[in-house]
Amino acid sequence: MEYSTYLPIFLLWFVIFNNLNNQNRRRKTVLMQQILKQTRKENTKMFELAKKFIGKDCTIYVFDNQFRGTVTEVTDSAILIEKNGSVEVLNLNYVISIKENKSKK
Repeated sequence: MEYSTYLPIFLLWFVIFNNLNNQNRRRKTVLMQQILKQTRKENTKMFELAKKFIGKDCTIYVFDNQFRGTVTEVTDSAILIEKNGSVEVLNLNYVISIKENKSKK
């Protein structure tokens, strides 16, 4: 076969693969929008609960990561965590759970 016959086959595969990839992106985007809509409704609940952890050593779980440190401040949309002198800010909309770490005695 000549190269001219490979080109249309390659282009066809490229178009099909690109279309499937775009559909997956759209699904993920819609899912994230639904999750954010739900978390915005519950944001006030999470805000009130997060205020109870101020000054405590906690592990905070977000979608794909976890952060450990002392909660220093909680605002309407963010949590400030301090660990070893550095401060991190987490968006409260993405927080899934907060767990207090037990101190070792």
